[in-house]
Amino acid sequence: MSREDKQKRPLLQSFGCRGIQYRKMSPQVYKYECLTKCVYAPGGRTHFLSHKNGVRMNYLATVISFMFVNILAHAFHITAEHEEKSFGGYQVFRIETNSTQALEFLGKLYLSSAEVFDFWSGPSPHSPIDIAVNEDQAEYLLTSLEALDVTPKILIADLGEKIRNAEKDSIRQEAPMSWTAYHKLDSIYTWLESLESQYPNLVTLEEIGQSFQNRPLKLVRISTSNSTVNSSKPAIWLDGGIHAREWVSPATVTYVISQLLNETETPENSKFSSGNKLVDLFDWYILPVVNPDGYEYSWTNSRMWRKTRSDYRSQALSSSSYDGRRPKSIWDNLVGFCAGVDANRNFDVQWGGKGTSGNPCSEIYRGRKPASEPEVAAVQKFILRNNEGIKLFLSIHSYSQMILIPWAYDDVEPADFPELKAVAVKAAAAIQAVHGTVYRPGQTTKLLGAAAGSSKDWAKKVAGIKYSFGFELRDTGKDGFILPAEQIIPTAQETYAGIKSMAEDIAGIYNVTPAYEGNGTQYTV
Repeated sequence: MSREDKQKRPLLQSFGCRGIQYRKMSPQVYKYECLTKCVYAPGGRTHFLSHKNGVRMNYLATVISFMFVNILAHAFHITAEHEEKSFGGYQVFRIETNSTQALEFLGKLYLSSAEVFDFWSGPSPHSPIDIAVNEDQAEYLLTSLEALDVTPKILIADLGEKIRNAEKDSIRQEAPMSWTAYHKLDSIYTWLESLESQYPNLVTLEEIGQSFQNRPLKLVRISTSNSTVNSSKPAIWLDGGIHAREWVSPATVTYVISQLLNETETPENSKFSSGNKLVDLFDWYILPVVNPDGYEYSWTNSRMWRKTRSDYRSQALSSSSYDGRRPKSIWDNLVGFCAGVDANRNFDVQWGGKGTSGNPCSEIYRGRKPASEPEVAAVQKFILRNNEGIKLFLSIHSYSQMILIPWAYDDVEPADFPELKAVAVKAAAAIQAVHGTVYRPGQTTKLLGAAAGSSKDWAKKVAGIKYSFGFELRDTGKDGFILPAEQIIPTAQETYAGIKSMAEDIAGIYNVTPAYEGNGTQYTV
């Protein structure tokens, strides 16, 4: 392939190269060479390279080939829906590029490729792009990138083996709760239920809604105010587990709960003081697992499952009111019954915008309408009912070691961005002071790319919570979503330090000071 060919403004067409060979340049770098004709379609035209035995393709072929990728993904989805997926033969590749052509190609793949190419991080010129693929699709991906003069590296050589090793290392304890292993949903819920009896003056467990599969959404309220006290205390919202495969997120959020409670020492002469400044100053609304269906599925069927588990087609077919008609569109018949929605694309803010997909099989599928997911609707309803008191919104994700600031829907900063960044920078310093872990604070699209319909954008823009952030926890890609259990505690420790820093900043910004009185606690905000 000539340099002149590579320098054309290309969008490599799917399956446009035939007869591929590769050469191993180093243990982690492969060079793929196309032996036959490749086709490009910049500006709506078709260009052919001077290789023999090529097959003519046009722009329509691109669309058809992407549909073929989706159909393959869907066929796999049908056969594997009720089987545990092993991820044998899967590799994770890391791509670092600021090439407009390469980012355009990857962006289209990101939005259109369904479950075949699993983007662990979206296309961005500012951060590495990590993609998990099976061995067959790896050939296509690497050939396409070679045509664009981009050489990826292997981040994880065998994803299946890594998952198996992680399962051996993690005891997967059911009870009692600890942070030396990851826990299944039932274990987490059992522990949450035990907190009410252990801390009757501080903890209230509330079911704020149910998931698509009727699992409860259990929220922990930590407060020195009981039901008889009309407190005007400000509050902090904290959630985790919105993406099922990010196991370190619920683990970290439950650790924060434990630390907030373990650091309390209620004086005998006052039931309105906890002995913990952060609990005295704020009410805490904490939802450790936003997506319980997906989290459970990531344990039982597919460790890399990301989305919710909603299946509206199956719901319609089983409904007593269903009239027996098929879905109206060919698209619905082909891919309309892939389960799940990316809950962090489903919030009612700039819904359907950049960084989302209308393909139900996509990992970033936005859903059929804003807040279509009962989990998202429940979170929105609860926050809107309490939004006047909530002064800080935090949503915990993994991975990348970042503190994300709105907006995520487009490459634009809110008017008060400097104020939010000042809080994020201090939190990053607090995190680094614990174990030396470096976090990058910044506007979302500049760090990770666009994600319209995200929870933190909704919390700020719709619910009116000025200080709204997302955390991306450890690591930066070595283990990715398969973070070893031995890293739970250090990850949670440093995250707690960052959250404490933010809470203390918010207390100062809003002049939050407790004043204990005989009949309750009054707060100045």
